[in-house]
Amino acid sequence: MDRIGGGNRSFDRVKLLLDFIIILFFLVLSIFNINWIYFLLIYIVVTAFHFLLIVRRHYFSIEVDCFVVEHVFKKELLIKKSLYKSISSSLISIPFTNEFRIHFNDGRDFIFLGGVSKKGDLEFLIKRFVESPS
Repeated sequence: MDRIGGGNRSFDRVKLLLDFIIILFFLVLSIFNINWIYFLLIYIVVTAFHFLLIVRRHYFSIEVDCFVVEHVFKKELLIKKSLYKSISSSLISIPFTNEFRIHFNDGRDFIFLGGVSKKGDLEFLIKRFVESPS
């Protein structure tokens, strides 16, 4: 199975779990000392921003005859390679994240992190996969 783009589902899950644990820790500390509530509020704001970045992103892999679409909280989804339509830069993108949007003929589209790959490189990789015989 080949990976398209960047990101790591397992790492993001662990990161979200650690964020939750740290928030609980700050919450317990703020019960004993009110000054910790400021650290809690700052951490919640930063974590909420990072959470939104993770939740809108998908992770792509290529299997023999289909795309494997993964999300942090959802089961993996298999999409036949014949449904591939195009790849584009995301309309709403956080600066310097290198996000792309992949479109399929059935109307579905997904945002994924390009990593260090450029749009042309990803298009070439995907087209080579789509045009290859199963």
